[in-house]
Amino acid sequence: MAHTEAARLVLERGAPGGHDRAILHVNQPILEIFRPAVPNGAVMIIAPGGGYFRLAIDKEGPAPARRLNQSGVTAFVLNYRLPADGWASGYDAPVQDIQRAIRLVRARAATWNLDIARIGVMGFSAGGNLAAAAVSVSTIRSTRPSTPQTAFRHGRTSPVSAMPP
Repeated sequence: MAHTEAARLVLERGAPGGHDRAILHVNQPILEIFRPAVPNGAVMIIAPGGGYFRLAIDKEGPAPARRLNQSGVTAFVLNYRLPADGWASGYDAPVQDIQRAIRLVRARAATWNLDIARIGVMGFSAGGNLAAAAVSVSTIRSTRPSTPQTAFRHGRTSPVSAMPP
Protein backbone atom coordinates (compact mmCIF):
# COMPACT_ATOMS: atom_id res chain seq x y z
CA MET A 1 0.00 0.00 0.00
CA ALA A 2 1.39 3.41 -0.92
CA HIS A 3 1.92 5.90 1.85
CA THR A 4 0.45 9.36 1.40
CA GLU A 5 0.62 12.31 3.72
CA ALA A 6 -2.60 13.63 5.18
CA ALA A 7 -3.49 16.91 3.54
CA ARG A 8 -6.08 19.59 4.09
CA LEU A 9 -6.64 23.12 2.88
CA VAL A 10 -6.76 25.75 5.65
CA LEU A 11 -8.79 28.86 4.85
CA GLU A 12 -8.28 31.99 7.00
CA ARG A 13 -11.49 33.92 7.54
CA GLY A 14 -12.98 36.31 10.07
CA ALA A 15 -11.76 39.62 11.45
CA PRO A 16 -8.06 40.56 11.55
CA GLY A 17 -6.47 39.37 14.78
CA GLY A 18 -9.09 36.68 15.41
CA HIS A 19 -8.66 33.10 14.33
CA ASP A 20 -11.69 31.64 12.60
CA ARG A 21 -10.11 29.17 10.21
CA ALA A 22 -11.96 26.64 8.11
CA ILE A 23 -10.58 23.34 6.85
CA LEU A 24 -11.46 22.15 3.36
CA HIS A 25 -10.60 19.04 1.32
CA VAL A 26 -9.45 16.62 4.03
CA ASN A 27 -7.88 13.76 2.04
CA GLN A 28 -7.18 11.65 5.12
CA PRO A 29 -8.69 12.04 8.62
CA ILE A 30 -6.52 13.72 11.22
CA LEU A 31 -6.99 13.07 14.93
CA GLU A 32 -5.31 15.75 17.05
CA ILE A 33 -4.80 15.09 20.75
CA PHE A 34 -5.03 17.78 23.44
CA ARG A 35 -3.72 16.53 26.77
CA PRO A 36 -4.62 18.17 30.09
CA ALA A 37 -1.99 19.07 32.67
CA VAL A 38 -3.72 16.79 35.20
CA PRO A 39 -5.68 14.08 33.34
CA ASN A 40 -8.64 12.39 35.02
CA GLY A 41 -8.97 9.56 32.46
CA ALA A 42 -12.03 11.00 30.70
CA VAL A 43 -11.93 11.45 26.93
CA MET A 44 -13.92 13.55 24.48
CA ILE A 45 -13.69 13.21 20.71
CA ILE A 46 -14.75 16.50 19.11
CA ALA A 47 -16.23 16.79 15.61
CA PRO A 48 -16.22 20.39 14.32
CA GLY A 49 -19.19 21.60 12.29
CA GLY A 50 -19.29 23.24 8.89
CA GLY A 51 -22.22 21.86 6.96
CA TYR A 52 -20.27 18.80 5.77
CA PHE A 53 -18.42 20.95 3.22
CA ARG A 54 -15.85 22.55 5.57
CA LEU A 55 -14.73 22.26 9.20
CA ALA A 56 -14.92 25.33 11.47
CA ILE A 57 -11.71 24.36 13.17
CA ASP A 58 -10.77 27.09 15.66
CA LYS A 59 -13.99 27.80 17.56
CA GLU A 60 -15.23 24.23 17.21
CA GLY A 61 -11.95 22.32 17.59
CA PRO A 62 -8.97 23.43 19.68
CA ALA A 63 -10.96 26.01 21.69
CA PRO A 64 -13.41 23.49 23.22
CA ALA A 65 -10.59 20.94 23.51
CA ARG A 66 -8.56 23.34 25.65
CA ARG A 67 -11.63 24.13 27.74
CA LEU A 68 -12.15 20.41 28.38
CA ASN A 69 -8.45 20.11 29.28
CA GLN A 70 -9.06 22.58 32.13
CA SER A 71 -11.40 19.98 33.64
CA GLY A 72 -8.89 17.16 33.23
CA VAL A 73 -10.47 15.71 30.08
CA THR A 74 -8.20 14.48 27.29
CA ALA A 75 -9.63 15.79 24.03
CA PHE A 76 -9.23 14.61 20.46
CA VAL A 77 -10.25 16.88 17.56
CA LEU A 78 -11.18 14.96 14.43
CA ASN A 79 -10.64 16.51 11.01
CA TYR A 80 -12.95 14.17 9.10
CA ARG A 81 -13.38 13.64 5.37
CA LEU A 82 -16.12 15.75 3.82
CA PRO A 83 -18.87 14.29 1.60
CA ALA A 84 -18.72 17.43 -0.56
CA ASP A 85 -15.29 16.25 -1.76
CA GLY A 86 -16.93 13.40 -3.67
CA TRP A 87 -15.90 10.31 -1.67
CA ALA A 88 -17.32 7.09 -3.10
CA SER A 89 -18.97 6.41 0.25
CA GLY A 90 -20.62 9.86 0.27
CA TYR A 91 -22.08 10.74 3.66
CA ASP A 92 -20.72 7.51 5.12
CA ALA A 93 -17.14 8.87 4.83
CA PRO A 94 -17.33 11.07 7.97
CA VAL A 95 -19.22 8.34 9.86
CA GLN A 96 -16.45 5.90 8.98
CA ASP A 97 -13.88 8.42 10.21
CA ILE A 98 -15.46 9.12 13.59
CA GLN A 99 -16.17 5.45 14.25
CA ARG A 100 -12.55 4.65 13.43
CA ALA A 101 -11.42 7.44 15.77
CA ILE A 102 -13.50 5.93 18.59
CA ARG A 103 -12.04 2.48 17.95
CA LEU A 104 -8.51 3.89 17.81
CA VAL A 105 -8.92 5.73 21.14
CA ARG A 106 -10.45 2.62 22.77
CA ALA A 107 -7.70 0.36 21.43
CA ARG A 108 -4.96 2.65 22.78
CA ALA A 109 -6.67 3.68 26.01
CA ALA A 110 -4.25 1.75 28.23
CA THR A 111 -1.20 3.19 26.45
CA TRP A 112 -2.53 6.73 26.82
CA ASN A 113 -3.84 6.19 30.41
CA LEU A 114 -7.46 6.74 29.42
CA ASP A 115 -10.56 5.21 31.01
CA ILE A 116 -12.33 3.15 28.34
CA ALA A 117 -15.64 3.62 30.19
CA ARG A 118 -15.33 7.43 29.99
CA ILE A 119 -15.05 8.06 26.24
CA GLY A 120 -17.53 10.49 24.76
CA VAL A 121 -18.17 12.21 21.46
CA MET A 122 -19.49 15.69 20.86
CA GLY A 123 -19.84 17.94 17.89
CA PHE A 124 -21.04 21.29 16.67
CA SER A 125 -23.74 21.65 14.00
CA ALA A 126 -22.93 19.03 11.33
CA GLY A 127 -20.34 17.65 13.76
CA GLY A 128 -23.16 17.15 16.29
CA ASN A 129 -25.08 15.18 13.69
CA LEU A 130 -21.94 13.15 13.07
CA ALA A 131 -21.40 12.53 16.80
CA ALA A 132 -24.97 11.20 17.10
CA ALA A 133 -24.47 8.96 14.05
CA ALA A 134 -21.21 7.64 15.49
CA VAL A 135 -22.94 6.04 18.44
CA SER A 136 -26.21 5.07 16.76
CA VAL A 137 -25.21 3.70 13.34
CA SER A 138 -23.96 0.14 12.99
CA THR A 139 -20.18 -0.21 12.88
CA ILE A 140 -20.61 -2.28 9.70
CA ARG A 141 -20.73 1.02 7.79
CA SER A 142 -17.20 1.81 8.91
CA THR A 143 -15.67 -1.41 7.59
CA ARG A 144 -16.63 -0.82 3.97
CA PRO A 145 -13.71 0.89 2.25
CA SER A 146 -14.45 4.22 0.60
CA THR A 147 -11.08 4.41 -1.13
CA PRO A 148 -8.33 1.90 -1.81
CA GLN A 149 -6.48 3.28 1.22
CA THR A 150 -7.63 3.05 4.80
CA ALA A 151 -8.86 6.18 6.49
CA PHE A 152 -6.28 6.01 9.26
CA ARG A 153 -2.82 4.52 8.84
CA HIS A 154 -3.14 2.42 12.01
CA GLY A 155 -4.81 -0.60 10.45
CA ARG A 156 -7.72 -1.45 8.20
CA THR A 157 -10.24 -2.64 10.75
CA SER A 158 -10.31 -3.23 14.44
CA PRO A 159 -12.13 -5.72 16.66
CA VAL A 160 -12.75 -2.87 19.12
CA SER A 161 -16.32 -1.61 18.76
CA ALA A 162 -17.26 2.00 18.14
CA MET A 163 -20.62 1.50 19.87
CA PRO A 164 -21.07 2.57 23.50
CA PRO A 165 -20.48 -0.17 26.09
